[in-house]
Amino acid sequence: MPTADQEKKIAEVDSVCRAKIAEKELFLKDQIRKAQVAGKIEELESLEKQLVSEIRRLHEECEAKKEKLRASFAAN
Repeated sequence: MPTADQEKKIAEVDSVCRAKIAEKELFLKDQIRKAQVAGKIEELESLEKQLVSEIRRLHEECEAKKEKLRASFAAN
């Protein structure tokens, strides 16, 4: 069972990750909107794929960081 301090550290990692994801979503969704308005279909499709890929990558990165923290807690 994690301690309150350990839970806080995991929550901080989670919070930072959510912020990174939100930032990336805002940026790419703005780019997607601009591509839609300009009628740039290929760019639009590319940006949509990039959005999905970036969100997946950031989620995986976040989970890896949390697992590393949990492993360090277990080692102590």
